[in-house]
Amino acid sequence: CSKIQKEIGFIAESRFRTRATEVGLRTSTVDLDIHGYDFIVDNGSTLHKVQVKGSSKKQNDHRYKIICGQGVSSKRKYSEDAFDYLVVVIFEDEEVFYVIPRSEIKTLTINLYPHKKILQKPYIAGKWEKYKDNNLKLLKG
Repeated sequence: CSKIQKEIGFIAESRFRTRATEVGLRTSTVDLDIHGYDFIVDNGSTLHKVQVKGSSKKQNDHRYKIICGQGVSSKRKYSEDAFDYLVVVIFEDEEVFYVIPRSEIKTLTINLYPHKKILQKPYIAGKWEKYKDNNLKLLKG
């Protein structure tokens, strides 16, 4: 993991924590990053384990490739119970948040197209589009 990737991850976690507080959620951090999640989120009735990923690197085809795995040199898929939700923060002209249930993630990588309207084939973004959620509604219950 490069220094820049670590910085992006740190900023994503910070922005998530700020956004969660803004929408009325309570967050607690995890001391060690060995459990597969970064935060416990309390919405007043339920606790959720949340893994946060960030990206500012857009591929040539306007997608953001997110590695949904853990490990330093070689990534391996998270276990089914590692976390409840993956929150992805995309940094571009404006921040875009995705809140994706763990149960929906079946592959090691996912491709996000936060600005799908600029694509010639907008249907390509469809699978993850429903999880674009700057208000973190899924975590609020």
